[in-house]
Amino acid sequence: MNQTVVIFSFLLFFSFPVFGQVELIPNSSVDSLYKVHSEFTNDDYAIYVDLPPDYLNKRNLQYPIVYHFDADFEIETQIRKIDSLQTLGIAPVIMVGIGYWNQEEDYHKYTRRRDFLLRSEVEKDYFQGEAENFWKFMEQELMPFVEQKYAVDTLQRTLCGYSFGGFFTTYLLFQKQVKHFSNIILISPSIWWAENICFQYEEEYALKNNSFPFKIYSCVGNKGDEYWQFDLWRPFWGQIELRNYDDFQLQKEVLDSLEHEEVFTPGLLNGLTYLFPTSFELYLNPTPSILTPLLQPIRVTPRFPKKYLELKN
Repeated sequence: MNQTVVIFSFLLFFSFPVFGQVELIPNSSVDSLYKVHSEFTNDDYAIYVDLPPDYLNKRNLQYPIVYHFDADFEIETQIRKIDSLQTLGIAPVIMVGIGYWNQEEDYHKYTRRRDFLLRSEVEKDYFQGEAENFWKFMEQELMPFVEQKYAVDTLQRTLCGYSFGGFFTTYLLFQKQVKHFSNIILISPSIWWAENICFQYEEEYALKNNSFPFKIYSCVGNKGDEYWQFDLWRPFWGQIELRNYDDFQLQKEVLDSLEHEEVFTPGLLNGLTYLFPTSFELYLNPTPSILTPLLQPIRVTPRFPKKYLELKN
């Protein structure tokens, strides 16, 4: 039987009232799958929660948490590989994947652009985004719900964005100056959006700040006609490194011979092993026999778990 929880509370940590409806959906792909309605975007999200292997036996501990967008893309495969990394010794983390309940292809394209992009006069061919409302959903509805329910170390939050989600994450860091996260994973971010406006965001930030208190992993592929990702990615990070920001750590990586559609899963796994090192030092000294099977590229295709599709139909 589906369990329905109505959230109606005031959280001092976020200093905002929280409204929304959360429905727990039986599934076999992740530890918990929730259907979450947002009052800010007036849409329903599929929220996947995967817990560390020994979570239920160690409820007295608090765990780092990773919020990652585009969980509709190969979520089952990603979770299996993340579980394998945690078994090998990566620091245990709570994974929260954010996807969309409506998986019709046209609607999925529309909602990603709506949630991750800003209104832009120079991008006439794209839907004009409403990223501010999506951030309100994250900050005032989703994060309070998750962090009330699970044992989260709120000083160890990670945000992971891919493609348009990477643009949105960059916007949060430089334009909104969001301080909710200490770690960031940026996978082939769409720095080109709105005539490369991310460069302007960083320049405006640098005029007022000497510190950029984040530990960041970023990667991009170098295969295919990807100038709009790869050729802007290098100078963007070069500009940031020249600032010599205080409290800033960066690991950047070109994933050789991979296209934009293939870097999401390898980038996510590499980012996690950089941010949460293992006793085997897998990131600094990768052992092919251990890591190679986990880092095989997967072309991005929206696909929900079979059990989930049965429930929706």
